Amino acid sequence: MRNKLKGLTSILGTKLPQKGNVRYNYILGITNGSLFMFGIAFINPLTVLPVFIKCFTTSDFIVGIAGSLWRMGWLLPQLLVAGYVEKIPYKRNIYLRINSIRLLLTWLTIPLVATFAITQPTFLLVCFLLLFAFATFLGGIAGLPFNDMVAKTIPVEYLGSFFATRMFFGAGIMSIIAGFIVKYILSEEVMFPFPNNFVVIFTFAALFMTLGIASYSFVREPPSKISSTQRTFFSLIKEIPLILKRDVNYRRLIIVQLLSSGISFSLPFYIIIAQENFGSTVSTAGTFITAQTFGVLFFNLLWKFISNHYGDRQVIFIALILQAIIPIYTLIISKGFGFWLLQSQPWVVTAAFSPIFILIGGTMSGLWVGYSSYILSISPEDRRPTYVGTSNTILGIAAIFPALGGYIADRAGLHSVIVLSVLTVCVAIPYSRKLKAPTSRLNY
Repeated sequence: MRNKLKGLTSILGTKLPQKGNVRYNYILGITNGSLFMFGIAFINPLTVLPVFIKCFTTSDFIVGIAGSLWRMGWLLPQLLVAGYVEKIPYKRNIYLRINSIRLLLTWLTIPLVATFAITQPTFLLVCFLLLFAFATFLGGIAGLPFNDMVAKTIPVEYLGSFFATRMFFGAGIMSIIAGFIVKYILSEEVMFPFPNNFVVIFTFAALFMTLGIASYSFVREPPSKISSTQRTFFSLIKEIPLILKRDVNYRRLIIVQLLSSGISFSLPFYIIIAQENFGSTVSTAGTFITAQTFGVLFFNLLWKFISNHYGDRQVIFIALILQAIIPIYTLIISKGFGFWLLQSQPWVVTAAFSPIFILIGGTMSGLWVGYSSYILSISPEDRRPTYVGTSNTILGIAAIFPALGGYIADRAGLHSVIVLSVLTVCVAIPYSRKLKAPTSRLNY
């Protein structure tokens, strides 16, 4: 595995670290990300999840709620545990304990779908959303110790390529496989009738998420530098305004992140527009997963090159420009060429909408690489959990955007939500130029 990864990363232009533990943890982190993102691809919140929820409701608001839960679960809880995580020198056990409960809830959704999807669909939808919410909430808590482990085991100069390589294999190659599997399962209605099709899909998701998390239990973790000040949740809340006032660059980063999150007003609804407005079939969810994954693969080569040669600020800037194209292109094809698409074959509709998902995959991976590397680079070592947790908790405000987008769509139409995304992202682009270059330093 190590030799194969070395060969692939050489082809991709990624030079593996030479030091023992750094090299080991680099490879282990990529393995973890590849397996875990493979599992996540089977419950993709932009393709599979909206299609699944639409089996039980016609409300775009409910679809938006699922998208909001996905983001809220990751973002909101991190500040709750930041003070506790800062006091713990070793983070691995926290990561594993929290994720064990998360995986239990994920596995529980499978028998519920199999048992109640047909006989009690409303009950099933409510239970699914509740379990999904709790599982993603726990994932957010586990994400804080994970980020801290990454920051202290991967040197700053390798962070950009580390996250990009994880995305290339996990959200890229592995997710292409997931896309083909999902398309096959959803198109073979005789072999996999509803709800068995989603039972199989969710089983794949739970299995590979479990393998990914279990693999990171072998990380070689050094002790963290412990903050000299013991902080409670409430003291951290009081400290946030002071941190934002004192650290201007950190404040600018959060503003850029909030503005760029405006794309999430419309993210769950591109596949809904393709299906409800232009007759795209359910099985095209697998095609769009594949398209999104090709975007990750193609653009990750670009993000790694830019990160290595020009820094993560340029990754953020270029990814934002491409992100703005997503809603603009959607308005052009649905409004300017909508009548023609209605008269076209289904494959033409799929081809017309595929660039949207290619750009979604490319820009989401770019912003993930850029933001993740940048914030870990500018955060003080002993305050890193607070910086990451504060950023993500503030961004929890943006987690309501998909639900708000669904609410607006139910009343003003889906295209009004897309216009809103255009406006917010276009404001983020020039503001991102104010971010300053981080100071290079070794973590481990």
